[in-house]
Amino acid sequence: FQALLDSDQHPESYEDQHTQETLFGNFLQAEQWSLAYITLIGLSYKSNLRSDRAWNRLLQHYTKAQDHVEIVRIYSHMFSEQLAISSRSLNFLGKYLLPTRSPSKPPMKSSNSPSSEFNSLNFVVNAHRYAASGGSYVAPARWTELLKRYGMAGDLTAIARLAPWLAQHYAREAIVQSRGPYKIYRRTDAMLSKIFNPVSLRAFVIWGFRSAGMRDKLRPPA
Repeated sequence: FQALLDSDQHPESYEDQHTQETLFGNFLQAEQWSLAYITLIGLSYKSNLRSDRAWNRLLQHYTKAQDHVEIVRIYSHMFSEQLAISSRSLNFLGKYLLPTRSPSKPPMKSSNSPSSEFNSLNFVVNAHRYAASGGSYVAPARWTELLKRYGMAGDLTAIARLAPWLAQHYAREAIVQSRGPYKIYRRTDAMLSKIFNPVSLRAFVIWGFRSAGMRDKLRPPA
C-alpha cells in the first residue's frame, strides 16, 4: 500500500497497457522492485493476455540476470496460472541458461556446480514442452538443438523421454480455427519430418553406440 501511495501515477494511468508495460520495464531496469510489482499487479488484473506479457517480461529479466531461484519461482507461477510462455522468453532461456555450443561441437562446460539442484538443460526443455503443450509454435530447429545437447552429453535417458513425447505431441492433428460447427485441421507431419530428419536419426544411432561403448556393452553375443 505504501508503494501505491508513493507512486506519482494518476489512477487512470493503470488502465493504459502500453504505459504500464513501458514503466514495468523501466522499474525492473532500475531495480525499483516495489513499483515494479505494483505495476505487475495492475497488468495482471485485467486479462490473461496482459498478465502473460507482464510475467514473460519478468521471466526475461531474471533469466538475463541468471537468478535461478527467481526463474524457477516465476516459471512455477506461470505454470500454475496457465500463463503462456512467449517465443522471446524461450529465446532468453536458451541464450542465458544454456552454455555456448559451436556447430558440430559439444557445449562448453556448464557453469552449474555439481551440487546445484538447477539443471539448466532440463529446465529449458521443460519450458519448451510447456509452451508447445499450450499451443505455442516452437521451431523444429529448437527441438533438434535440445536433442543434440542431450546426445552430446550422453544422456540417452533424457532423449528416451523427449523423443517419444515429441512424436506423440506432433502426431496429433492441431485445431487451427473453429467457426460454428466447422473446424479446420492442420496436419503436423511436416514438423515431425523436420525434427526427426535423416541427420538426427543417424545421430541417435551414433549416440547409442557411443553410450554402449562407454558402458562396455559392445560385446559379441555369447
